[in-house]
Amino acid sequence: MRPATFRRLASLGITFSILAGAASRGESAERTAAPAANSSAANKHEAFARRVFLLTDLILEHHIDPPTRQEMILGGFRGLLGAAKSEPLPTLSRKVSEVKTVDDLIPLLGQIWPSTFPGIPPQDPKKKVERDKPEDAFLFGMFQTVPGSPRLVSAKEARADAQIQANRYVGLGIAIGWDDKLPYPSIQKLIEGGSAELGGMHEQDLIQEIDHDPVSRSTMTLRDIVERLRGVEGSKVTLVLGRPDSKATRTITFVRLPVMFRSVHEMKGDGNIKLPSSPRIAWLQIERVSASTAQELRAFEIKLQNAGTQAVILDLRNVGDIGPEAYHSALLLADSLLDGKPIGKLRTRERVQEFAADREVLFRDMPLAILVSKWTGGAAEWVAAALQDANPEPTTKRRAVIVGQSTRGANLVTSAVPVPGGEVLIVATAVWTRPDHVKAEAQQENADLEFGEGAPRSWRVKPDVAVAPSPKHRAAEVKPVAEKKAAEAAAKKGDKPTAAKAPAG
Repeated sequence: MRPATFRRLASLGITFSILAGAASRGESAERTAAPAANSSAANKHEAFARRVFLLTDLILEHHIDPPTRQEMILGGFRGLLGAAKSEPLPTLSRKVSEVKTVDDLIPLLGQIWPSTFPGIPPQDPKKKVERDKPEDAFLFGMFQTVPGSPRLVSAKEARADAQIQANRYVGLGIAIGWDDKLPYPSIQKLIEGGSAELGGMHEQDLIQEIDHDPVSRSTMTLRDIVERLRGVEGSKVTLVLGRPDSKATRTITFVRLPVMFRSVHEMKGDGNIKLPSSPRIAWLQIERVSASTAQELRAFEIKLQNAGTQAVILDLRNVGDIGPEAYHSALLLADSLLDGKPIGKLRTRERVQEFAADREVLFRDMPLAILVSKWTGGAAEWVAAALQDANPEPTTKRRAVIVGQSTRGANLVTSAVPVPGGEVLIVATAVWTRPDHVKAEAQQENADLEFGEGAPRSWRVKPDVAVAPSPKHRAAEVKPVAEKKAAEAAAKKGDKPTAAKAPAG
């Protein structure tokens, strides 16, 4: 009971005994409210502890080389304390080492869980920014302790990633992104033959409504918008579209259909290099290694043979397909470029599989140059390694010459593991091994850093001919670095990072 109320009641002549009884009842109510609040916090900690054990169980069951559960939980607490700007506890390691069950973790969460969480301050005070979640900061720290840094995605996102890898993406055939000067996301790219292009959408259109719900930067992230645009094949979505230079809008209903992405494009040169007009050398840029890449190259082979082409450049710079099962696409591409040579080995927890190419090969009588960069990774890197290791002795004819900078050095193969509740855990379940172990070890010993940063990695493909990146590609490399750092910072603090562009549908 508030003092002011007490004085008013006293002034009306209420007896002391009644007042005392009322005060007693008020105190009793306060005492029952506190346990309720504590019970709510305890329930929250129990639910999160069960989630932590569920995810660590999946990692321990599926990861190719998982850390201990205690190492993961310790990383989680460190991520949480770092994001909360709290000092680490000197006894934290010892306390976490004693966690064996969910019941052991619950009180530790109650002891360490921050009472306040600062969140990411908005860069623009006028914009509403989603506050950070300590749960996300904990999971980010936990995943950082696991080789390959697992990540959680929605079932829709996992399905879309698998469709893109198989080059049978179901959607509208667009890429969207935010423009800082506009309140709505804009259409950055239309895929030729996609539902959006056929339905009357144009590049630079602004998405103002999705199925009659307003789209706003203040209430929706790019990821939220992409999720709304995606759906099952044959389903419909109604969009209200505008233009940057007009207040007029138009409403169009689109059908979500399979979209074929072209992964191979012919180039005439980049910022530093220009090919002669002679058709003797063909430059084919591979934007991503997907299930259709080998077939697309086959179509180019017929065209190049008819044009009298004598040599081919395959550009794998900045191609880093490391999604679930990306090694399938790598196998298809490597098999199409090698004549009966070993492609590599896939080691899982249960077995080791060896793969070799058949005798049918693309560009058989044409010398190959493979362009790589420090951002070449995953499927593209595995293909480059197989081609390099297939080279015979230096005194004889080489199948391919690797040109550029030492590659990323990522050989973990990921899989999508369903999580009860509708999420999917992307986790490393296998290791891809180069065909030539001796050459791989030599690469590890001699890998230099002339154009890269950080320590050499054992799986990096060191080029046969080192060439510095062109200014254009140096500029292109800034973006992945910035996006990676921004994503790590946002995830560490609990925010949901968004890409500048994302396929939608």
